[in-house]
Amino acid sequence: MRFSRFAILIVLSARLFGGCGLFLDLGNPSAASDPVAHGAFVTVRLFNCFGASREGSKAPFPRETAVVSGTAEGIVNGHRVSAPLRIVKLGTPGLSAVWWEQPREGVWVLSFLIADAGPYFIGGKLQTVLGALVAVRRSGVERRTHLLGIPPYPADIDTALLNLAASPIEICCERSRHQVTSPRTPESKGDSTGRGDVCWHCLIFGRKVLDYA
Repeated sequence: MRFSRFAILIVLSARLFGGCGLFLDLGNPSAASDPVAHGAFVTVRLFNCFGASREGSKAPFPRETAVVSGTAEGIVNGHRVSAPLRIVKLGTPGLSAVWWEQPREGVWVLSFLIADAGPYFIGGKLQTVLGALVAVRRSGVERRTHLLGIPPYPADIDTALLNLAASPIEICCERSRHQVTSPRTPESKGDSTGRGDVCWHCLIFGRKVLDYA
């Protein structure tokens, strides 16, 4: 219900400026013309629904002074962990490069915060800081566009991590070196490799294997 309420508030915000919203687009660093981006984990571009990365007559956001920051939030070995992202503005307006080394273990989301984006209203209230949560898969992040909204609360991040851990994902168990493509339970009796099954702890933390006789 919380996310539905956010969606309604964002729609109300969009109506204030002719149906325009503010977005964060994730891209491939190697495709950026700025060599500073090469080697980064991902690029992020801030723009409005008119495709502009600067405030203008159609939408008074995003400002050139907008600042993108963020953290990597995860569950590793049963513990909640958080690490800052290194984000650098590039020469192209609205474009930034994000540096982060994705750990081999755990489940992760990237939490982005955007400050000083301009007069952006949600539910009739001016938002000085906006946010977006981005899921991280084994292959990296899904390069797509996110509509910015109210910054996520800690409970929102925890819920996103638990949902990610429970969703069908591909993960390699270090002990058995086999692949699974969906969550398994200890009730199942092994897989095609004959090396035993992966318990749900392994799916979440990438560590444990249950070997069945």
